[in-house]
Amino acid sequence: SGATERLLALSDRESLMPPSSGAMPDGAGPHAVEFQNVTFSYPTRRGAAPALDGFDLRVAPGERVAVKGASGCGKSTLLRLISRLYDVDGGRVTVGGVDVRALDASFRGGLVGVVPQEPVLLSGTIAENIRLGCARKTATDADVAEAARRAGLGSLLARLPGGLATAVGEAGVQLSGGEKQRVAIARALVRDPKLLLLDEATSALDSRSEKLVQEALEQARAGRTTLVVAHRLSTIEDSDQIVVMVDGTC
Repeated sequence: SGATERLLALSDRESLMPPSSGAMPDGAGPHAVEFQNVTFSYPTRRGAAPALDGFDLRVAPGERVAVKGASGCGKSTLLRLISRLYDVDGGRVTVGGVDVRALDASFRGGLVGVVPQEPVLLSGTIAENIRLGCARKTATDADVAEAARRAGLGSLLARLPGGLATAVGEAGVQLSGGEKQRVAIARALVRDPKLLLLDEATSALDSRSEKLVQEALEQARAGRTTLVVAHRLSTIEDSDQIVVMVDGTC
């Protein structure tokens, strides 16, 4: 009953974000990403220092750019603005030259693939969890198998009698941290995104698991624009550009 009341309250809320105008970038991608004099403060912290303060950055099409800095400097905020979980207070964020606030919503859903630091898996099979990432209504078995291969899941699936049909358990309890992270990579890749966002995707892993996930990410970045948030220099040393953030700017 309590959960139902909460859901109804959320469904009745009016979004503060204006709807997109349905604009589309030119070309099939990968697309450039640009932050132009962006300022932003989280709604619950309006009195505090801004998360981003006049931030500028350009990521060229197909480039891999890493963002590094202390906790709270605004690294993950960049990814949230690209995904339009929030809108900027000032300036603008563009993908393919189009402001993300104007991008067609369905196009944006298929454009961006996100791999978080702590992926959430649902009770079900590996295939079902991968298929959840597809922006289309359905992903074929071939789509799921290809995404799993590109995410470096081949050795794991070969060991499992059920392969992709193996149940992951509640919250993925049957898989290790590195295995869950590679399932999350496959889930991001199944939609074939042109923009890949990695939010400290290896920071919670041991060195062996980190190496396996890094290999999967190297394969995943081919033909895509990639923005990587990381603490460890070892995970970003091969980037085309490394941006160091301090207090919402760089």
